[in-house]
Amino acid sequence: MKFTFDPSSLPESLLIAAKGILGTFVVIAAVMLVIYILNKTTKSKKKEQQ
Repeated sequence: MKFTFDPSSLPESLLIAAKGILGTFVVIAAVMLVIYILNKTTKSKKKEQQ
């Protein structure tokens, strides 16, 4: 199998890579938000009284 580098396809490849990275950050932010909401809504009554 022979691989070749085609400079004309570089912008398209970078756009696809950027979308993938952006998608990763969106998913991480969504998971962090869900964890934050769950922590706020399920606080232990014992901790609140202290």
